[in-house]
Amino acid sequence: MKLRVLAVTAAAMAFLIAGVVPMYAQTCPAFTQGYWKNHQGAWQDGAGLTLGTNFYTNAQLETILRAPVHGDASMELAHQLIAALLNIANGTDATPIQTVLDTANSLIGSGIIPQGISPPSTLGQQMEDAASTLDEFNNGDITDACGAVPE
Repeated sequence: MKLRVLAVTAAAMAFLIAGVVPMYAQTCPAFTQGYWKNHQGAWQDGAGLTLGTNFYTNAQLETILRAPVHGDASMELAHQLIAALLNIANGTDATPIQTVLDTANSLIGSGIIPQGISPPSTLGQQMEDAASTLDEFNNGDITDACGAVPE
């Protein structure tokens, strides 16, 4: 056990001495929903994600991301929420948007995506507001702190 600790300590010291910043300590912007739609191999979410109170498999999430919004505020919110959750699973700090994540999941609730929510409705406007903030997060406008860049 002591040998393993020494090896880890030596590796850490080598980074400090050489001035090399390990990949997991670098910062980078979050990725947009368009990126995640086209790079499923970079997903670090395991088997899927929960939107509202429903669990969606990666195949279902991919279908949602590929589907056009077509005037459905729940789809717009789902696109941005999926991207935000994938960014968080990739190491982006969720702290600045935790309240918005909670709000987004509450707005989706137990409904299955797509829900056919009209954007001008009260619920639709709330969904679009949350989606707008998540879009800013996914575009790196709120935070740029994340883990390793997926390839």
